[in-house]
Amino acid sequence: METRKCTKCKRDLTKSNFYNSMWKGSNYVCKKCHVARTLKWRHQQHPTYEADRHRMRAYGVSREQFDSMIKEQSGQCDICGRTIVDGGKKARAPHIDHCHKSGKVRALLCIHCNTMLGSAMDNPNVLRRAAKYLETHKEENSETK
Repeated sequence: METRKCTKCKRDLTKSNFYNSMWKGSNYVCKKCHVARTLKWRHQQHPTYEADRHRMRAYGVSREQFDSMIKEQSGQCDICGRTIVDGGKKARAPHIDHCHKSGKVRALLCIHCNTMLGSAMDNPNVLRRAAKYLETHKEENSETK
């Protein structure tokens, strides 16, 4: 079986490891190296590409719509009011809250509030009981601090 040497990784590989167009020329770059090079180039040209693509596929929210949501909410979590910064640390990046039944986008939240809603299974009764629990044990909480 005929092999070619990838000019990037220097491995001898069979034809199935190359795209057809790259098997015929003189610049033999294997599929693995080609994909890595493409991803590196894409990230350099469009640093938010992956996040934008995920946001669009998962929630149907474009970059422009996302930026508009941040502006409408004054860059704050819609529940607790913490500042949420896109492109900052992951824990501070805005999270798109959505209804798991309908898929409808509701607002941008911080990771803490988004996790809280998910843990409560989007059930307002669970959240009310949790708030009542915290109010009941308010004195105990302040004594431990």
